[in-house]
Amino acid sequence: MKRFWLIAGILTIFCIAACSAAGMVTENPEYAVIMKSKDNQYNEEVAEAFRQAAEEAGYRCEVLYPETARAQDQVILVRRMMRERVKAIAIAVSDEHALAPVLKEAMAKGIVITTLDSDTEKDSRSIFVSPADPKETGAGLVQAVRDCMDGEGQWAILSAQARSANQSQWIHAMMEELEKPEYQKMRLVDIVYGEDDYKTSAARTRELIEKYPALRAICAPTTVGIQAAADVVREQGLEGQIRVTGLGIPAKSEDGTVSDDTGVCPALNFWNPAALGRLSAQVSMALVNQELTVREGEVFRTEDGGEYLIHKGAGGGLEVTAGDPLTPDESGSGL
Repeated sequence: MKRFWLIAGILTIFCIAACSAAGMVTENPEYAVIMKSKDNQYNEEVAEAFRQAAEEAGYRCEVLYPETARAQDQVILVRRMMRERVKAIAIAVSDEHALAPVLKEAMAKGIVITTLDSDTEKDSRSIFVSPADPKETGAGLVQAVRDCMDGEGQWAILSAQARSANQSQWIHAMMEELEKPEYQKMRLVDIVYGEDDYKTSAARTRELIEKYPALRAICAPTTVGIQAAADVVREQGLEGQIRVTGLGIPAKSEDGTVSDDTGVCPALNFWNPAALGRLSAQVSMALVNQELTVREGEVFRTEDGGEYLIHKGAGGGLEVTAGDPLTPDESGSGL
């Protein structure tokens, strides 16, 4: 009998070792970052910076992307992380209202909830890490459109998702900026949504071009939208007739360098996705470790010397802002 139990014990040890080697036995993550969509360069760079910051601090982190842009797919991922009992979830919310109930449920279980890039209802998270000030972003986008079309003519907005809080805030700020007299010769003819999906964004661009033959500019406050719109303009041989501008990250050529695309996209504002991801991770870790008090007027200081004022956002909730977008000259690169 002793021989039997000895052999059984040895077999059990071998089984555990084999399963671990095959990746079947893993530790649950402590932190999770959930982005809006997969196969999106901006989302990937934000998430990778978050993961690196968490792992550099000694924590296990999982990066998650929903199968589709539907809010329900993000809900599924939040519930999965709840089952795995993570300490904190940071999420770029695809639908500010649809995600609120499950995020409240996670908070009730003691999970720290923060949002980044796009926000949810203010009582469904601890704090929002905003990529930039919405008013300044909106004003900058309108100014870029003006520069593209010499201050007059028809133009359109190709946004990501109608339910996305940040996109809605930027468009609202753009409408306010447009009321200034210097834009009176510019006519905004349409606002369409590409769901932050390349094929959908390209289809919306083709529809705009067909519907508005006199269109002179398309503004896309999303990297995917910029890329899709620029490709369609080239595809239809409309370089020089229709200009594309917006807010995203620099397009890369096959060799990894920033591509020269001044013929189609003469003026863009650039994000720094790594800065957003890293700050979001630092905020999440500080909240879990009870090193940050979320209170209006407080300053969050990071170990790398950053200082971020906690202030009230457009929706009434508290937030910190990672920084303003860069112009090509400020970033040291062009398109």
